[in-house]
This record gives sequence, structure tokens and C-alpha cells, in this order.
Amino acid sequence: MNTTIREINFQSSNSMNRRLVLLPGFGEDERIFRNIIPYFSDFQIEIVNYQNILPQFTRYNVRLERFIRKLVQVYGITKDDILIGHSMGGYLAHHVRQMVGCEACLHSSFVHPSKINFLVNNQFLVQWTIQNGLFQWDVFKLISNWRYLNKPSAQEVQHAVDLLNEYGSLDLLKLTLLFFKRKRRFMNWLRSTPDYELVPSLIIHPDKDKIVAAPDEEHFTVEGDHFSIATHPEQSAKILRNWLNQITHTHQHHLSPTHTYSN
Repeated sequence: MNTTIREINFQSSNSMNRRLVLLPGFGEDERIFRNIIPYFSDFQIEIVNYQNILPQFTRYNVRLERFIRKLVQVYGITKDDILIGHSMGGYLAHHVRQMVGCEACLHSSFVHPSKINFLVNNQFLVQWTIQNGLFQWDVFKLISNWRYLNKPSAQEVQHAVDLLNEYGSLDLLKLTLLFFKRKRRFMNWLRSTPDYELVPSLIIHPDKDKIVAAPDEEHFTVEGDHFSIATHPEQSAKILRNWLNQITHTHQHHLSPTHTYSN
């Protein structure tokens, strides 16, 4: 698919009344979206800040469903909103879609945490490690920066490392616990991670993503690593604009994904 930026219709007669809700990933903030936001000037933009929600939970009562309900409540998300989530943000957007029926795009993301390449499948080990300051360890910072040394995403990684350090171990633990199902005790089966009925509206995944494995669902593939949305924004913007134009003009979309995407 060889599309130039000039072939995209950047104005939709209906888009000014629609809100784009952008959900950053783990250790990210609005910066991750800075290079694609200019492509959506005809939409109302809302960027989620998880620190508006995390203080309302403890490490003992935070659960995915409760967090999603609070997210929907705090940001007033309805079926008329359109969500774009990066990494963990896509995972949350997917579950918001199950609750309110809105459109949701997952970028460099997943519908199940098993796709996270470095997530240890041991909740207690992960909990102990984070509580003891994993993300504040100098070794973690050195390894993270070394892996992306001299790559276009090096600045994104450095910013993420800095944010993780600022978050504090307790809030990071709360976010991490969203990836794990609770034990099925009496009545807790109602609170476990639900199976989903609505498939993601759109999935975009970088071809060199080493953090999240490629999805099993149909998706568009773009160039770059996990932070492609910031380092190669034009490619993602083309796909997103075509999708958004179809949504705002017809209230439904039939976008057919391909295996690769190039300029």
C-alpha cells in the first residue's frame, strides 16, 4: 500500500464534534502522541493521565474492571468517543470498548498481557521486584538506555525511564497488577479479566517491536520499534486518518489490514 500524505482527507464534516481519547502506555505520558496529534487538528483531543485515577485505588483493591469503570467515569467516555491507545494504553482502550462500545485503535499493543515479552508470569515475583524499586535501579536504567542506544527511539526510552522513576513504586505496582487475574475466590470469578466480545476496531503494530509480540488478530504493520508512533508518525497517521474518515462519514468502517505498510 503506497499512499502519500497528500492523498489523505484531513478534514471530515463530522469530526469536529468527535473526541479522540489518547491513552499512553506504561511509563508514558502525552509526549508519546506529540508527533501524531497535529494530524488530528479537526478532532477534540483528550489525553488520559493515569495519576488522576491511581490514587483512588490501593494495591489490594485495584482490578482491571474497577480501573476501567473509573477511567470511563473520570473522563466521561461514551460510545461516541474514539480511543487510540499505545502499548498498555491500547490494552485499557480495548477493555473500555467492551464496556461502552466505542471505537478503539491499539498501537504497539495487545488484547492479552501474554504478548508482553518481558512480563514474568509470576505475580508475586513481579510484585516483590517492583516494590523493591526495580524501575529506580541504576542497572535497569543502564540496560534500558543501552538497548536503544543510537536508535530513533532513544529519547522516548529515556523519557519513559525518567517517568517510571517519578511515578513511585506503589503506583507502578497498581498499574502492573492490571495485567494479572485475581485468584478465583468466592465471588471473585465475577471480577476476573473478562473474555472480550468486541474485537479491536483497528490494530497497528511495528515490525521491530521487541517489547510486545505481534498480535494474532488482523493488523497493519508499520516500520520501527515499540515507539514507532513517535519515531515514524506519518505511517501510522495515514492508517489512522483513513480509519477515522470512514468512522466519521459512515459511522462504521470496513478497513482491510495488510501485512506491511510502506511509504
